[in-house]
Amino acid sequence: MKIKWAFVFLMMFIASVCFAETRDIGDIYQVSYSITDLNGNYITGQAPTLKIKKVSTGAYYDFSDDTFKTSGIVTPTTTLTEDTTGHIYAYTFTPPASETTAEQYIFVVDNADATYKDHRSASVTYQDIGTSTASTGAIADAVWDEQLSGHATTGSTGKKLNNVPQQVFVGN
Repeated sequence: MKIKWAFVFLMMFIASVCFAETRDIGDIYQVSYSITDLNGNYITGQAPTLKIKKVSTGAYYDFSDDTFKTSGIVTPTTTLTEDTTGHIYAYTFTPPASETTAEQYIFVVDNADATYKDHRSASVTYQDIGTSTASTGAIADAVWDEQLSGHATTGSTGKKLNNVPQQVFVGN
């Protein structure tokens, strides 16, 4: 029995560790959260809330007007939406248009239920990818469709690839 409880506490510790993710400016981020009992059964009917902190300024997201503020916050939290089919609670964050530079945000989920109370956080870094209006897909396509003949500088990767003899593979 001691081993089972040690495993449960270990899993609770692992689940409470702050996870980090990197996104491009303008990308949406979905916060997802699930609640289980000690037997691993999913719990429904909860009302976990979300708070978002902007690390560089210490400002919190005001859900009433989609801005980050250090004071005068009207709605500092929102309730995650329950998806009983997928057994998750979720919120989709779309960075406000005013957020245009690299930034780190802390997403804190709080379940204040007396039985299942829990607090988890995730750190998400939005990277500054410049001011290009080209989509990421268009940029990747342009890179892969670039002609090797245009890369003739000695010592460059393009020049080295251009000098590799073509090989034909036949069979399996």
